[in-house]
Amino acid sequence: IYGAGTPPDVSNGIAPCPPPEIEVKTISGIAATSIKTIAGISVANIKNIGGVDGSSLRPTPWANAYSIDFTAAAHASTDRLDLPNNTDFDFEYTDPLSVSLWFKFTSTAWQGLIGKSNVWGGSFTSIRGWQIVSTVGELQFWCTNAYQSNGFQARTTSAFNDGDWHNLVAIKCATCYTAAAAEIWIDGVSQSLGYYFTNTTLSATMVNSGDIIMGGAAFGGWGSGFDGNLDEVGIWSKALSSGEVAEIYNSGAPTDLVTHSAVSNLVSYWRNGDGSAGGGLVDSTDSTDGSARIYDMSANSHNMTPVNLVAGDKVAVVP
Repeated sequence: IYGAGTPPDVSNGIAPCPPPEIEVKTISGIAATSIKTIAGISVANIKNIGGVDGSSLRPTPWANAYSIDFTAAAHASTDRLDLPNNTDFDFEYTDPLSVSLWFKFTSTAWQGLIGKSNVWGGSFTSIRGWQIVSTVGELQFWCTNAYQSNGFQARTTSAFNDGDWHNLVAIKCATCYTAAAAEIWIDGVSQSLGYYFTNTTLSATMVNSGDIIMGGAAFGGWGSGFDGNLDEVGIWSKALSSGEVAEIYNSGAPTDLVTHSAVSNLVSYWRNGDGSAGGGLVDSTDSTDGSARIYDMSANSHNMTPVNLVAGDKVAVVP
C-alpha cells in the first residue's frame, strides 16, 4: 500500500520498514470486538481499514482459563466480591429468577455462594432476599421475607461437596411461592428437593437494601464465607426452561453465556477470572488495587469489587 502503482524507493539498497502495527480498540466509541459488520461486511472478511490490520477487530476465541478460589478466605465473612445495592437485582416474590454457576468445595459448614439479602441483624426473621447457600454439602435456594414464617428454603437431598466441579441452576418462577415449587438443577439433572423447618409460603416482598455478595457469609453476614471455587456465574430475569438449563451445562463444558439463547434475560455474567473491559483491563482479585474488578460480561456493567481477596485467589482451576 504505497500508492497507485508506485513501488517503494530501494535505490539505496535498503528496503523501507513496514508501517507499525496498530491495534484498534474502539470505532466511534464502540469496542472494536463488539462490531460484527462494517458497511455490511463481516469483520472476519476485512483485511485492513486505513492500513490497520483488520485482525484487531476480531475477538479472541472464548476460553475458560480461571476461576476464583475463596478457600484462603474460608470462614471469613469479610472476604468476598461485592456489588453495592442495585435495583436490577431486586427480584420481587412475584418475579421469576434463575441463578447459574459452577462450584467445587468440600466443606460441610453453613456458607454463602451468592445472594442479595438484608445484613444479618441478629435474628433469622431479619433475613429478607434471595441467596444460594450450602450446609452439610447440600445446596440451598432461599427466597424469603422473614425466615421460618414467610418464605422458602429449598435444598437438595444429596450432598455435592466432593471436591469436583458441578454446575448449579436454581429457578424460581413467577408463581413459585414454596420450596416444593422451586427447582434446583445440578449437572443438568433436576434434583429431588427438601426443605428445612416448615414449607412456608412466600407471600410478601423480598426486596431489600443489601449488597450483592459472592463468596461471602450466608444471610448477609451470618455463617461463613465460601470455602471453595466459583466460576461462570449468571443471574437471569426469567425461569429458565429445561432446555436452557441443558444449554448452560453443555454436557459438563462451560460455554459463553453471552451466546446463550436466553441472553436477553441475562442480568449479569461474571466469568471470575476471564472477564475483561477492553483496553487491557482484565479480571483481578487484588483488593489492594482500588481499581480491581471482576467484570460483568453482560450488557449491564455490574462489575464486582474484591474485598479482602488477594491476587492469588484468581487461579487456573476450571471445570
